[in-house]
Amino acid sequence: MDTKLFHYIIQMPTAETSKAYRLLESHEGIAFYTTLDPDPLAHGPRETRLELQASATLAPEFQYLIDLIKTHCQAQIVYAQLEEDR
Repeated sequence: MDTKLFHYIIQMPTAETSKAYRLLESHEGIAFYTTLDPDPLAHGPRETRLELQASATLAPEFQYLIDLIKTHCQAQIVYAQLEEDR
């Protein structure tokens, strides 16, 4: 079975991450997420990056969640790809 996943990396001010975590947790089951280690060369020291993955079958729900995070957490998408599940 070919399964496709959305793979996103979003970046936001560190002060906004608690809002993002609350949104992610309140929409449990839509996406897996992890906080990426800081990379001072890639982004500022007061920025946090989150990696999110979701099944392509949940595209409308995932897009809604991404839109919420962008709106409420001053987040920017730095990577967005639809990939084959490994």
